[in-house]
Amino acid sequence: MKSGEIGRILFGAGGLIIGMLIGVAVTDRGDDSQKALHEDMAATRSAAEGVGDRVGQLEERLSGVEATLARLEEGAGSLSDKLDATGQGLVEKLDAQASAGQDALNAALQDMGRRIDAVAAAPAPQPGAESAEEAAASDPAVMEKDEADAGEAAGEDDADGLSVGHAQVFEDGKIRVFLSGLTEGSYDRKARLAVNGFEMKSLRAKDTLPVRVEDKDCTLTLDAIRDDKAQISVDCQ
Repeated sequence: MKSGEIGRILFGAGGLIIGMLIGVAVTDRGDDSQKALHEDMAATRSAAEGVGDRVGQLEERLSGVEATLARLEEGAGSLSDKLDATGQGLVEKLDAQASAGQDALNAALQDMGRRIDAVAAAPAPQPGAESAEEAAASDPAVMEKDEADAGEAAGEDDADGLSVGHAQVFEDGKIRVFLSGLTEGSYDRKARLAVNGFEMKSLRAKDTLPVRVEDKDCTLTLDAIRDDKAQISVDCQ
């Protein structure tokens, strides 16, 4: 054999051996890769199952939350209905009270209006006999006439009392009492007296009237009214 042929044979054999070695190596690596792949798939499957369990738990929790929300919404709706009913009841009650109050106010105003109309339509009261006599007695012209008439009787001591239109003097003429009139009737009569020309005073029996004369304090007393006469006394200290 030629050396060239031997070289080619050796080269071919070497290539065959190298190919066999590569095949064996590849075969060994394929087994390892497949085993690793199976292990990875198993781990992934386990992880997926764990995730599925967690997802299931989350779904259960979500279902519970949804149920709770539904109950809350139902309760809120019921509470809202109750509040609406209560508010409506209060409004109706307030309306009723306001209406009753308005009716009472209207009735009171109408009654007041009727009373005002009645008072306005009533005739004006006529002055009584006593007020008319007092007004006449306070008139300057009448007083001057009374004083003139009384001048005739001044200083006279009537044991039975002082008659209407007459005057009586006390304390040496320092106190002059003029009887303007007597009220009618037989019980609780009054005598209208003017002391020293001042304003009229109405006295009942046993009534007193203080009188100041110079340096003396005197007390005028209407002792009694009998037979249309006034019995008067004066006491000075």
